[in-house]
Formats: sequence, structure tokens, C-alpha cells
Amino acid sequence: MAIYSRPEFCKLVGIKQAALSTQISRGKIIVFEEGGKDKIDDSIRENADFIKKQQTTNALKEAKEVVNSDNPVQIPHSEKSKKLKNKEEKTQMSLFDLNLEKARADIDKKYIDTRLAEMKMEVLMGANIPINHVKSIVSTLSKSILTNYKAFQDQIISEFCHQYKISDAERSKILAKAVAGLNAIHLKAVSESKIQMKNAMGTTQNELAIEDDEQ
Repeated sequence: MAIYSRPEFCKLVGIKQAALSTQISRGKIIVFEEGGKDKIDDSIRENADFIKKQQTTNALKEAKEVVNSDNPVQIPHSEKSKKLKNKEEKTQMSLFDLNLEKARADIDKKYIDTRLAEMKMEVLMGANIPINHVKSIVSTLSKSILTNYKAFQDQIISEFCHQYKISDAERSKILAKAVAGLNAIHLKAVSESKIQMKNAMGTTQNELAIEDDEQ
């Protein structure tokens, strides 16, 4: 861990005082006051990230200048050439690290996209739909409609036969035909409900089997 004054930090990362003030105002660099002066701690995450990023930028700039120089200089075997070589190696490693992080991020994104696609498919296939509850609701609804409508139908037919003095034998025939017709309508409605549920949930007929209500 090291503590720097503003000028020391500018020299370390190769920026001017004005640029430093801008980065501080943007929250990219964190300072604290000590003895009435701003200090910068390189162990703070924001500061460490900025130092690493700036050093990488400076190294890339220096390497680019060397490559693009009109009069390339033969680097002697000296301490200066060793430092330059070390910077180039660090630059290469930094680029490798960046590419590695990018590859990891791409893999994570693909994993998330795949999981989302699987979840959507599960919904389309009915895996997340409470089929048993749907069966129960459809069965209860059909029984309720059938029971109430039969009672209503019997009452209407009885009143009609009484008003027009239709015999009990004829009344029984009318009731039998009405019940048969109502049962046929009910069976058709249940069958159509099965088909609609099958299409909505994407399941097979066996998986979605609903026992027909006893008439």
C-alpha cells in the first residue's frame, strides 16, 4: 500500500493536475485529506483500477510510438531497454487478460441466454403450468354448468307440460331427449376443452387426459 500526494500521483500515472481533478470529480479516483492536503491511497479499489488502466494505456502508447517511429532505434542491452521490454510484456499480458475477461463474459452471456431459452421452452411445453389445477377447474366448471342447467331444463319442461296439459308419458319422452341432447353438448364441450388445453400447454394427449364426467 502506498499513499501519494496529487503531484506524486500525477507523475505515477502520467497525467496532468487538471486531468486528475476531472477524474476525482467523476469519482474515478478517491482522495482523503491528511494534514490539510489531498492524499491518494493506491489500495482503494477505484484508485488501483485507475492506476492499472492508465499504466496499460501508457504502455500501449509507448509501444505504438516505437512501432510507428520513422527512425527505429536499435535498443541496446541496457537497463532502459530492459524496462521497455518489461513494459511491452506487461502490455501483452494486459491485453491477454482483457481478452480472457471478454471471453468469460461472452460465455456467461451465452449461458444466461441458453437458460432463458430453456425457461421459455418449459413454459411453452407446460412445465410451469399447474395442469392438475387446470383439470380441477375445468371439471368443476363443467359439472356445475351441467347440474344447474339440468335443473333449469327440468323445471321449464315441467311448467310447459303442465300449461299445455301434456301427458306424463310424453313429458318423460321430452325430458329424455332433452337430457340426451344436453349430455351430447357437454361431451363435445369437454372434448374441445381438452384440445384447447393440449394446444396451449404443448403436451401430449396422454399427459393431458381428463376423465369424462359421468352423465
